[in-house]
Amino acid sequence: MILALKMNNNDYYPLCEDYLDIMTQKDSLANLKGIDDFTSQHDEEEIKSSIIRSNILPSEIIDNSQLVIIYKDNEKIREFTVNTLDNLDYIKFDTLEFILQNISNKNIINQIQNHFSSKNYLPQDLQQYVISLNKNSIIYITVTYNELIYISKRILKDYIFNEVFKRKNTKKLERNIENNVK
Repeated sequence: MILALKMNNNDYYPLCEDYLDIMTQKDSLANLKGIDDFTSQHDEEEIKSSIIRSNILPSEIIDNSQLVIIYKDNEKIREFTVNTLDNLDYIKFDTLEFILQNISNKNIINQIQNHFSSKNYLPQDLQQYVISLNKNSIIYITVTYNELIYISKRILKDYIFNEVFKRKNTKKLERNIENNVK
């Protein structure tokens, strides 16, 4: 996993710790969890300002680039979004809590399962976990979630937060607006 600036499609500039003067000794860009821990403590402007101070690229390029996390999988470059303090809702979102609150909602569980069943590049533990959501056992779902590797938890959180949670909240807001109009 590499923290990078995405300048265009498939045009990335990898970042190392030397380019980020805001990093502390406890920060690490060695893996996805370390990158997430670091980026969740800063807003995007603060991170980009740190990169600009390193003088590795012109500030115009940095300002017009997107922070991403890249990795290679089956000869393809894949991306994770970078979640900074600007994305506080995402940072505070508790995936397990959302799953447990919605375990009896078959529409949500089916949506999650259908999405992940079509992806053959996912970690094995995530594929098995998603299948287990039919068990309706809070203890089993909690224990197996806690056993997931970090990348599996991140993939699950990204999908649930960006697709399921946001859609559910949008529908709830639309219903509230309809009810207030009547």
